[in-house]
Amino acid sequence: MVRRVRCIPPSAVAIALLAIAPIWPLLSHFLGRRTLVFSDIAALHHPLVHGAQGVAGGALWSDAIFCGYPLFADTQAAPYYPGTWLLQLFDHPRVFIAFVFVHLSIGAVGAFFWLAQHRFEWPARVVGAVTLAFGGFFVCEGNHLGMLAAMSWTPWLLGSATRVVERPTLSRIAVGAVVAYLLLAAGSPQMASLAALLATAYAMMLLLARWREGWRALSLRLAALAALTLFALGLGAIVILPATELLSLSQRSIGLDLNFASQRYIASSSLWQLLVHPRLQRPPTVANVNAATVELYVGLVGCMLATLGVFAAANARATGRALLFPLSFLVLAVLAIGAALGPTQLIYQAAIEHLPLLGLFRVPMRLFFLAQLAIAFLAAYGLSCWIRGQLGRRAVIVVFSAFALLLLLGGRAWLASFRLSFVTARPELSLLVMLLPLGAAAAFFAFRHQRRVAGLALAALVFVDLVILAAPRYPLMTNEDDHPSREQYHHGHLRGVAHVATIGRDQRPPPRLLIAPGFGHGSYNTTFLERVHGVSGYNASSLLRFLDLMHLINKGRFYPRSGLYKDEVSLKPERLWSPLVDMLAAPYVLTPNRPKAPHLKLIATFQAGHKTERLYHNTRAVPRVYLAYHTKVATSLAERQEALISLDPQQTALVESPMLKLDGPKHIEAARIVSQEPDRWLLEAAPTQHALLVIADSYYPGWRATVDGVDATIVPTNQIFRGIELSPGAHRIELRFEPASYRVGRSISLTTLVVLLLALGWRWHNARRRSPTLGKEVQLPTT
Repeated sequence: MVRRVRCIPPSAVAIALLAIAPIWPLLSHFLGRRTLVFSDIAALHHPLVHGAQGVAGGALWSDAIFCGYPLFADTQAAPYYPGTWLLQLFDHPRVFIAFVFVHLSIGAVGAFFWLAQHRFEWPARVVGAVTLAFGGFFVCEGNHLGMLAAMSWTPWLLGSATRVVERPTLSRIAVGAVVAYLLLAAGSPQMASLAALLATAYAMMLLLARWREGWRALSLRLAALAALTLFALGLGAIVILPATELLSLSQRSIGLDLNFASQRYIASSSLWQLLVHPRLQRPPTVANVNAATVELYVGLVGCMLATLGVFAAANARATGRALLFPLSFLVLAVLAIGAALGPTQLIYQAAIEHLPLLGLFRVPMRLFFLAQLAIAFLAAYGLSCWIRGQLGRRAVIVVFSAFALLLLLGGRAWLASFRLSFVTARPELSLLVMLLPLGAAAAFFAFRHQRRVAGLALAALVFVDLVILAAPRYPLMTNEDDHPSREQYHHGHLRGVAHVATIGRDQRPPPRLLIAPGFGHGSYNTTFLERVHGVSGYNASSLLRFLDLMHLINKGRFYPRSGLYKDEVSLKPERLWSPLVDMLAAPYVLTPNRPKAPHLKLIATFQAGHKTERLYHNTRAVPRVYLAYHTKVATSLAERQEALISLDPQQTALVESPMLKLDGPKHIEAARIVSQEPDRWLLEAAPTQHALLVIADSYYPGWRATVDGVDATIVPTNQIFRGIELSPGAHRIELRFEPASYRVGRSISLTTLVVLLLALGWRWHNARRRSPTLGKEVQLPTT
């Protein structure tokens, strides 16, 4: 009797390899030689660890803005979230390394799963998965954690939709809905909207490919996709409703600034970067900004195989159904690359006009994700067609000749543009340009009669190119500091922030600090690291009210209602002598200059590199919580603008309802803060007459207040703050952040989850009743 040996399926080996592949690019980080705590994550707009644990300081520009409950990532919009178990398992900086590793694995395995639904050969799936998950743009977006997470779940969503259309079952619908929820929970509205548009178009292609099956079958599949969408929206309500509320109140509600998006360091100026390996010479800086900050390399061999896929789609023997997906992804790649080049391109302008969700993209280069996904599909399609014998030697010769010519001409132009030669250039230049195409050619022609072996060799070549050689050299992996940014800021960068933290160590709430312009892009969010409440900051979704006030301080008018702010400078007060700066309740001011304002008293001077930090005490700053007995009413936007220009915050508070008009004495007096947490304030005040209690923190619909246990109305005050009307006498005031958008969204999400579980349980119960052998022991015959 011959015992049959059970072999491990090649697909299982490929999945395991893809899951652990990110270890190599992150090896130096796992070994402790480097850390991913570089400035963009730790201090720019990703205070992930401190934010998730609810200990970060409340910045005025995004104070208590709740934007959902992200499961894995942050939403770039809030200084704190409810602490999640996943984030609390790690500390700074290991959370970032683990985060990037997990999501690169999710993206790679998800791409393999998606391509498997198209019945591609398994070496072709490996090529597509590696091209997508280890291409330059995908990896480099790891410095925007929410975007990396959303991109990682996108191929899973496409694969789930394919399975639902292939065989609509409740279990497949449930899996697809959960995947869609995970994509929404990633916390990137930009990538979530892009994935929604992509999934919609992809679902239409899936249905179109089956149009010959009859209207009844199409209706069933359409209903299954609709059910998947409804379940996904229901599960994601806990994220969608708060995010939608924030979006309607943020500066993004006024449009897209195409001028900002067309800056060279954001909109790439060269498609040659698609084929430029990160081991090659870097391009020169333009205006002190590295033009290759966003790496676009998707693999030379992958691009060749994608071109081969185009040839396969153009094959005269291909049917209409076989042509649909490759040609659609070819069009997607062309349009995405054209749109990613910036708003000067007609493609981008047309996309913004006809696809409103793309208005979230103030950085068009991020649309390149669509191109990378399309290239991955075409590369897998091309290699799969070759393995199955659907392509002859002529197509391979044409593709290789075209790429050889492109590399020859492009390589000479590349060298000439940097005044280099093959002697002065890095030795990897000629090596990579020669070995990658030659290796692919050798695999094609040496194994032309064993095409599966050729496919395996090409998959190995793509893996070595992207995972082993390219990924460890992407900017995300090479531009980080060798020590935590927290130590860096303590030793030479914005020491004034650490000094203010020391002064206010025992204060509750911590003191508020205003950092004036002049310290660099990411310096303003260092208040998070020191748990100091800040005024200025870089943030993707600040409140429009705050943007208006900053623009009023700097320019003398509210921000024009057309286009986004051009950069974060608009969120930093420049005219420090303005009374509106005193209204911000920031007793400390950090600036590199010497402001001519007698009420600013110099406290200390620090030397930070080539710049000098000067820390001042603003003697005219209003208290964090105070009583105002005199108010001025301004009901319209224009009236508020004029009223704020002449407002003296030491005497008067500005309100927007005539019912809150107060004509008492023109002075203010501090109230007492009993306790303060990010989502709860406890105050005490004893006005001598009718007064307005002003809480100098952001006004947002989610705040609820009680005065002596009775519900009270919170009104917008001084453009961006909260106000509560008080009667004479002693009062105890409690404020809680309980946004209805989150509460309702949570109820919808929990209800949807219960319905989904009940439906799955009912389906399993019915299947168990129909199957006579399910759950019972079966007596096998003996021989």
